[in-house]
Amino acid sequence: MAIKAVSFRSKAMKLEGVPQLIKTVRALGETMSGETKGAFDDRVRDAMMKPAEIMADEARDMAPVITGALRNSIKAYRLTKLVGAIVKTADVRYAAMVEFGTSKTSAHPYFRPAMNAVRPLAANVIAEELKKVIDDVATKDSWHEKDGAPT
Repeated sequence: MAIKAVSFRSKAMKLEGVPQLIKTVRALGETMSGETKGAFDDRVRDAMMKPAEIMADEARDMAPVITGALRNSIKAYRLTKLVGAIVKTADVRYAAMVEFGTSKTSAHPYFRPAMNAVRPLAANVIAEELKKVIDDVATKDSWHEKDGAPT
C-alpha cells in the first residue's frame, strides 16, 4: 500500500492515499452491530490516537516555557461522535498569540513545526494500526476448520 500524500490544513490532518484501507475499515464497521461495533469503533479510535499523541508530545517539546501552562495544556483528544482524534491546547487563551505572534510580540511557533515533524509518520502509523484491527477482525470472524463453522 502506497501513501500518496498527507496534508495538513490549519490544525486538522487530512489523510489521503489509503483508499482501500479506508474502504475496508468502513465496510467492516458497517457489517457490525451492538457490542462488536462499539469495540471495533474503539479500536479504530485508538489507532487514530497514536499519531495525535505523537504530535502532542512533539508540540509540548517545542512549546516555549515560562510558566509551563501552555506546554501542559497540549493534549490529544478522541473525537466522540466521529472516529478520529484532535490535538489542541485546552484552557490557554493565549496559545494562538504565542504561535502566530501579536503586534507587540514575535511569534514562537510550536504547533505547526510539530505537525510538520509528525507528518511523515502519521499516515504510516495509522495504516499499521488499522491493519492490525482488520487482521484481528478477519481472524476472529474467519472460518476455522477445526470447529467446522465460523466463530
